[in-house]
Amino acid sequence: MLSAGFRVFATSRRTASNQPHGFTTLTCDVTDDAWVAKMVDDVLAKAGRVDLLVNNAGMALFGGAEESSTAQAKALFDVERLRRF
Repeated sequence: MLSAGFRVFATSRRTASNQPHGFTTLTCDVTDDAWVAKMVDDVLAKAGRVDLLVNNAGMALFGGAEESSTAQAKALFDVERLRRF
């Protein structure tokens, strides 16, 4: 993407200590709707538009399904849901 001249933004829940060359890294917790809205506003303010969005947010549960609570399972699927902006 960078080699094609696109401006690339990446997000992480924690501030990245090493910024990849050419990327603009933003901190965002995708489980928080207000945080996502702010991040989208920040990208639009910097770039003016979004041409392509790759959603690779995810998390994992370790252990058997019977060992997981309903809240843990719900949180897992909530991260995977698509967001509109």
